Amino acid sequence: MNATRVKILLHLAVFAWLFSLWQFTNYGNEEDAYTAVMTAYESHSSNTYVLSRFPGHPVYEYLLRWLYPVNRIGYSLLSIIATYVSFLLVIRIAKRHMGETKAHWVGITFLLTPIVGIMAWQTMEYMLTLAFLLAAWNSAEQKNWMIAAVFTALATGCRLPSLMYGLPLFILLWQNSSLSKALFFGGLSFILSCVLYFPVYREYGWDFFTTYDLPYPPIAKVVYKATLGTYGIFQLIAIVWAKAGLKWNMFLINVFKQNSLPVAVAFLMSLGSYIFLPEKSAFLIPFATLGWFILFQYSNQRFSKAIVVMSVLGAFTLGTDLSDDMRGIPSDQASFTIPAGNQDIAVMLFKGPARASIIKAENKINTTKKIVRKLDELNQPALVITGWWYPFIQVEELRLKNFTHVVPDPSEPRRADVEYVYYANEIDIQRAISEGKSIFFTPESEIYNEQRYGHNLVAKYGTPLEILTE
Repeated sequence: MNATRVKILLHLAVFAWLFSLWQFTNYGNEEDAYTAVMTAYESHSSNTYVLSRFPGHPVYEYLLRWLYPVNRIGYSLLSIIATYVSFLLVIRIAKRHMGETKAHWVGITFLLTPIVGIMAWQTMEYMLTLAFLLAAWNSAEQKNWMIAAVFTALATGCRLPSLMYGLPLFILLWQNSSLSKALFFGGLSFILSCVLYFPVYREYGWDFFTTYDLPYPPIAKVVYKATLGTYGIFQLIAIVWAKAGLKWNMFLINVFKQNSLPVAVAFLMSLGSYIFLPEKSAFLIPFATLGWFILFQYSNQRFSKAIVVMSVLGAFTLGTDLSDDMRGIPSDQASFTIPAGNQDIAVMLFKGPARASIIKAENKINTTKKIVRKLDELNQPALVITGWWYPFIQVEELRLKNFTHVVPDPSEPRRADVEYVYYANEIDIQRAISEGKSIFFTPESEIYNEQRYGHNLVAKYGTPLEILTE
């Protein structure tokens, strides 16, 4: 079989893999995805900029706003296209450093990295951000500082922390071109990023830098997200095994060379940013991508092939996630579970991590429908603390209204004087009690409400909203 036919078959397989993940009414398994959908609706309806979450993601938020009329088709497709573009750019960049065969191996391994497959279909900005960053890196290697600056700014407009990658790109342009072009790149990247964030500043002032002061996660959870949550079981085994096949002498000689500095800086910065704020495995997507470049560049052929084989196996088997009948993998769909502290991890023998994430998201949709029915059934004045279910409920109500009619402001009494909120401070709780409202809360929202506002009034006065009795 000639090389051209192999490439065609490879790209057909990639298309089949990505489009098998395409979702139409399933926006993701995280509240951030549904918050993005809801704010896109609000922005589209009001024709104004609406921030989905601090510190803002204006490029992505505007894209969702423009695509809102075709959101059921367009949102998941946007992430899939961004993932495919990233795949192409990974191969293009890798070709310059390790030849065509290994470059395609890097591309396949990157694409089949579990966290990439998990984010490839969701209404989240991670894959679009990566596509812009890879485009910036590709442009910098081609000595095109202006295009590199534009793509860096677009990546920053999707995720503000992406601006930090301006440093390794600055070094790369300085090495490949000149200090003056590197300085022009830095200046233009910063100016364009400021322009893209001007709508955020205009609406929110400097408060858009505000973030919630979340407690640092337990170390076990940080490690899980950085290992199984990012790479899955098979790729983790492959990484450990591939170290035996690493050309350590070549690696140690080259890693300290001047032309390796941009990759080393980007690699360490991406790891450092995760350690500083280890909230999601998706934060490690740039780190994982750079890691594959390094590993394949300095591994011999035999071990490189083994990584690819293990990645293929890992994409279609041993999907893992939280075992939870409300917000994780339902117990009846898990092949078996593994105790992990006070939770169980579900393992699906014949479904990969990406498919497991879709099953988890579908389970959350079903739970959301139960919550909405429970809210409708409440026949007394009530304040319901919904926690992370809040955006899911909002989007479910949009779905029930066929995504066309305005949803009543959830801060206003509705149905039988039932008011549902994200979280509630002390004043909100005391006011509801003084108005004769009963306090209800969805599972675990009382815990996170206390973490957020520092009071236990929800647990003290509230009653759990029974969902699993449906």
